Formats: sequence, structure tokens, C-alpha cells
Amino acid sequence: MTLVRLENIVKDYALGRTTIRALRNVSLSIEEGEFTSIVGPSGCGKTTMLNLIGCIDRPSSGSLEFEGAPVAELGDDGEAELRLRKIGFVFQSFNLVPVLSVAENIEIPMMLSRMPRSARRPKVEELLELVGLSDYAAHKPDELSGGQRQRVAIARALANEPRLVIADEPTANLDGATGEGILQAMRELNERAGVTFIFSTHDPRVMRFARRVVRLRDGEIEEGGS
Repeated sequence: MTLVRLENIVKDYALGRTTIRALRNVSLSIEEGEFTSIVGPSGCGKTTMLNLIGCIDRPSSGSLEFEGAPVAELGDDGEAELRLRKIGFVFQSFNLVPVLSVAENIEIPMMLSRMPRSARRPKVEELLELVGLSDYAAHKPDELSGGQRQRVAIARALANEPRLVIADEPTANLDGATGEGILQAMRELNERAGVTFIFSTHDPRVMRFARRVVRLRDGEIEEGGS
């Protein structure tokens, strides 16, 4: 099943009187269960593409579909609901709330989706076990290593059982060994739970974890598209 489809996507940004074209007629389909890496040098359009796929931003032209439905027809509320319930995000800067515990950080998306408290706690415990952090539920983010904080971010991304998880440079702030461990954990979750993962990187060391590599250059797909 095709989960995400981009067709002739163009994305422009205004910079003063200048228009910057970040993506140029990009077409790409992501099938359910893929473990795909978007790769290329800095400034090639990786983050722009992920923001469009994640419905954080909108294309200047072209069409974007999620589960066969045009995203442009959803409106602001519909896009917000899609992001909350069907898409999880893992950011390179972790974006954890420092005053909350690990368990509370993971619980945030469930609270936003109005999941009953009685259902939230067992789900948090399940996710902590899944990412190997059952002993750290009460810890604050600043008591964890970078790799542990990224695992919390992955658990939070999985909180509402999304169809798709998007990870933008998930290893950028980690050392090589820790970064590879994070990618391995993501791949195991993909295999075990069937969650579709799309992650970006410019690091050749982590590209080998992907089953499919889409290469971007100057806002265009030069390899691995369609």
C-alpha cells in the first residue's frame, strides 16, 4: 500500500526580493513498511522534503497524498489531526521537555489525543521497554546520555501508534557508535512493528541501515525516486 505520494512537488521560499527554490518537481512514493533514507549534502532539500511529508509545511505547487487522500483538502485542523495520530517525529535536538520525567515526555502525545489516563500508563511502560529504558522512567532528560534522550524521543514518536515516523538527522548530535545504535533500534522497530520510517542524513556511515536510499541534490531527486 502506498502511504505517501509526492507528485511534481515544488517548494519556494522568499528571501527578501529573491525566491529560493528548495525542491524542483519532486515525485516520490513511500510504501507502507519502508525504511528509507533521504540523503544528500547540506542544503539539498532533505529537511524541506521531510517537513512536507510530515505536513509541517505545504508545497508551492504539486500534490501530496497521505493514504491516498490529498493533504491539501484537509485544512489546518485536518492536518493537525493527521500529524497527531498518524505521524511521529524524531528531531535531531531531541525536543524533550526538561522539567518532565522520561515517562511524562512520552505521555504528551497521548494526552493531546485525549487517551484515558488508565490506558496511558500501560502504554508508556510498553514503550519504555521497547526502547530499553524501563529503569529510567522517573529520570529527567538532563540525567540521560544523548543516545538515551534520542530513545525517549523515538518512544514519544511511537506513542499514538503512527503509520509513519519521520526522523530528521536523528544521529547528528551523537557520536558514531551511539548514532549507529539509534539507527539499529529504529530498524528493529520497523521490522518488529511494521512502522514506516523515513530519516534524513548526510553521513555515509549511517546510510547502510536504510533499505532504500533517495539521493537529493540541488532540490532534485537524482537517485532512488518514483
